[in-house]
Amino acid sequence: WVAENLDTINQSMIPKKHPRQRRDAIFYQPMLYVTMGIGVLAVICVILCLILSLTYRKTKVMRYAQVDLLYMVLSGIFLLSVAAVLYSRPPNTKFICVAREWLVLIG
Repeated sequence: WVAENLDTINQSMIPKKHPRQRRDAIFYQPMLYVTMGIGVLAVICVILCLILSLTYRKTKVMRYAQVDLLYMVLSGIFLLSVAAVLYSRPPNTKFICVAREWLVLIG
């Protein structure tokens, strides 16, 4: 049956745009620069919060605020913000491709 109706199958079941053509992503757009800027700003804010929490960790408020949990949250936000910076770069190497995915998953 398939051999007799091969033309009908090809016309009705295979999409007209098959096979797909690969389009490379355009990377140097203004939105990617904004994304990189926000990621760098987030990295700076996380580092600043880490420095402040290390400076004031002996105070009464910080002892009651569970500093260990704060450090875990800051490390996750740091990993996500580094991943945001890497996502704004073109994936030139295999390292960047792998690092982006792992930083998002771990963060």
